[in-house]
Amino acid sequence: MKVSKITAMIVIDEISNSYLDDVMEHLDQYVDEIIIVHDEGTKPSISSEKVKIVPFQDKSFQPYSARRKLCWEEAMKTNPDWLLAIDPDQVFEERIFKEIDSLIQNEKIDVWAFRYADYTKDQDDYRFSRSIYHWPHLIRNKKMSAEWLETSLPIGQLPLYILNLEFGYSDIRVVPCVCKQWGKDQDGAAALPNQGDWANEMLPQELYNHANELYVRGEYERSIKLFEAYLLQQSESINDKREATFRLADAHALSGNSEEAIWTLLQSFYDEPPHSDVCSMIGYLWMKGKDWKKAVFWYEQAVKMESKTSEKGNTISLWFPYFQLFICCEHLGDSEKAKEYFEITRYFLKQVPETPLMESFRSRFKPLTIVQVAPDIYPVPPMDYGGVEKVVFDLTEELVRLGHHVYLFAPKGSKTSATLIPYQHEGIWRLDEVIKQVKLLLPQSVDIIHDHTHLSSIGKEDFKLPTICSLHNYMNNGTKYPTYVSNRMLQTIGGGMGYYVHNGIDLKEYQFSEQKEEYYLYLGRLAKQKGLHFALDVCEKANVKLKIAGPISTSKEFVEEFQDRIMKNPNIEYVGAVSGQQKQDLLKYAKCVLFPTNCQEAFGLVMVEAMACGTPVLGLDNGAVSEVLNGFPELVCSSVDEMVTKVLHARYPHPKLLREYVANHFTSKRMALAYTQIYRDVIKDYRS
Repeated sequence: MKVSKITAMIVIDEISNSYLDDVMEHLDQYVDEIIIVHDEGTKPSISSEKVKIVPFQDKSFQPYSARRKLCWEEAMKTNPDWLLAIDPDQVFEERIFKEIDSLIQNEKIDVWAFRYADYTKDQDDYRFSRSIYHWPHLIRNKKMSAEWLETSLPIGQLPLYILNLEFGYSDIRVVPCVCKQWGKDQDGAAALPNQGDWANEMLPQELYNHANELYVRGEYERSIKLFEAYLLQQSESINDKREATFRLADAHALSGNSEEAIWTLLQSFYDEPPHSDVCSMIGYLWMKGKDWKKAVFWYEQAVKMESKTSEKGNTISLWFPYFQLFICCEHLGDSEKAKEYFEITRYFLKQVPETPLMESFRSRFKPLTIVQVAPDIYPVPPMDYGGVEKVVFDLTEELVRLGHHVYLFAPKGSKTSATLIPYQHEGIWRLDEVIKQVKLLLPQSVDIIHDHTHLSSIGKEDFKLPTICSLHNYMNNGTKYPTYVSNRMLQTIGGGMGYYVHNGIDLKEYQFSEQKEEYYLYLGRLAKQKGLHFALDVCEKANVKLKIAGPISTSKEFVEEFQDRIMKNPNIEYVGAVSGQQKQDLLKYAKCVLFPTNCQEAFGLVMVEAMACGTPVLGLDNGAVSEVLNGFPELVCSSVDEMVTKVLHARYPHPKLLREYVANHFTSKRMALAYTQIYRDVIKDYRS
């Protein structure tokens, strides 16, 4: 049941308002208040407690955006949770009545965009393009200052700052009332039978008309059959055939079959050269499926084709594909390409003035001044052990490569491309000293602090600066902006409040090998907490060779729990703490890495390092293990016995697939880009 308040906004100019009664009847079922702004001579005659009618009294020439802004300001006075922009001859498909609740209750989405019902036969009409793309209509009230694009193009219903918000894309259509009325007046489509061979007896134009009727009315399954029958017949009109192909693909997509939609569009290339609108539609379908690389390819084809006709001034068909390319490249982590496509988008939106809003939009590329605070135990990067320090190092190096200004507080002996501010104390864990030195030596003009200390000591202090705290251990330190290293941590101990970013590595630092030797590897601290005793169990039960590498956690535990088992078993070799080439060789030649963690693992960087070398990992399903190994669920074990069985069967993914998985999910660049977005979000929230 809807609990949020929705205010609708309608602007009436010189056009007829003959459909306004239908629009009011439609809106009355799900909005709370309606603001109507009208020009002189167009005042509507509507009496409803929900409706407020506001005249636009400026007699001088004003761009259409001035009317939009007045309507927005009046709507804001109603203190809504959501604002709905709609024209006086538009309604939504009736699905909106049932689905509006799920839209406005989605906490992750601030702007909902919708596609338009395609009913025009003129492909030069802008409405043809409007049916390809999603257009924003429903916006969460963010209480921000509003600006509009000064243009005659149909893109001004909502203020420009929506470009900085999180978009959602709905399959519900915006339908012109004339289209709805036409559908009601024509009963031919409704009278068509569901099956039979009657279609073969119809002329091509009759098939085409009936298919269009069904398509417009939202009866996609039935329209698919008629469009397919039409395309099998010979048609004299190339435009009709292209339009039928497009609508057939669209009907497939709206029926939930995107693959069939793409195939339909690709088949059209047999009959005529690719059209820019068709390429855009294919790009949209791949984008909807989050295949960003394929979406980029097809949007690039679309702009290449459309740019040939850009001298005609049809910039609406160019700026939006470029904007979609910008979004895709951001998702791919290609910040340079994203910046390039953003600048091209601005070029085609020449009317946009240099305003604070545009500066805000551009700010996503502006370098930040970031302070990284590492723990004070091991240097950065660590010599042989120190997973947190390795993550801090890789993140810092990548942030510098991305063009940010980075300062790093870390122990003496640390090496970094950032500006190093070494701690003055050595060899002991002194959180009070870390806090003291950060306060004393904090640089000027810092945008954000990133605290990696184990107890979030910096985040608990008031530095008068936005501060995020990465939780590298399975704990919640009670800070304002916690950032966990796995979604499992965020959901279990964070209660869904905060952020999460997977750790990443610099793939170039890890040597790959398809050739494996006959030994298993345990790499990590020698402790029951990390499951060394389970690794020994697996070795003994499966009778396989095991190499152990890592620092001894405590001498007492080592002597009491592990020493005898290691020394008495000729299959087991302890090689000590490792780093450099020795670590690389152990990882890349191991038949498999055992990760039998005995605790709620926050992340498990060793698993990523092993897969980067092409080495499989068998992990016990504790903490984030199944999340990190999500691409290879067959490697996750529910018990030591199951791990023994999998060791005996030795069926592992191909090394190249493991390396590719890391490249797609766990690189330092992906990690740095994710943190950069969090930095900007937190800075914005802190300053608001």
